[in-house]
Amino acid sequence: MAKTYTDFLSNTTFKDDPIRSILKSQEEVWFYDWCYILKKHGIITKIVYEPDPIELTPAIWSEGIIGKKKVKKCVERAMQYTTDFLIEWNPEFLGTMFINLQNYYKNQLPLITHVNNSYTTLIEVKPTFDQNNMTRVATDRIKFTYHIHGIYINIIMPPDFFKVTFSPYSYFYTKAGNERKLSKYFQPSHQKTFEQYFKTLSL
Repeated sequence: MAKTYTDFLSNTTFKDDPIRSILKSQEEVWFYDWCYILKKHGIITKIVYEPDPIELTPAIWSEGIIGKKKVKKCVERAMQYTTDFLIEWNPEFLGTMFINLQNYYKNQLPLITHVNNSYTTLIEVKPTFDQNNMTRVATDRIKFTYHIHGIYINIIMPPDFFKVTFSPYSYFYTKAGNERKLSKYFQPSHQKTFEQYFKTLSL
């Protein structure tokens, strides 16, 4: 491991990365770093932060005539859902790093494509401890999105997700560059590096 977090950043392109600089939470940073590692190795081909919103309901309007003038007022705005990330995969890794929803029953891989027969995954990142209960709200919207559009969105809680895949180096450090205090369950000795995880894949 590098001696400091600064050493780590200086040895990557993270420092000036245009996406990393606009991420809104530490969990998003960790997940982006996870994706970045896969992109560096050609497994992910594209990472998009906050892709185009998905419309869930149209706006509600009230229309009529006042005098000789036609009036239109918005009662409720359209409901849209913007996911945190869109990632595009190298098709060669279908069935090892990601899977279509229709085949999930055969092989419960950690990430599912947004529609069947595609190589794109949509991601919503949430903290493990969600004091505002926003994970429940996101889960309801994900069900709604699938019901309306047939589009599936994955919810990712980075610490738990890293346990079943691998951990990016940045997960072990605070923003100040100090080593993070992790519970016994999440200690570095209990985590896999990308190289270790890659060896477990059936390629």
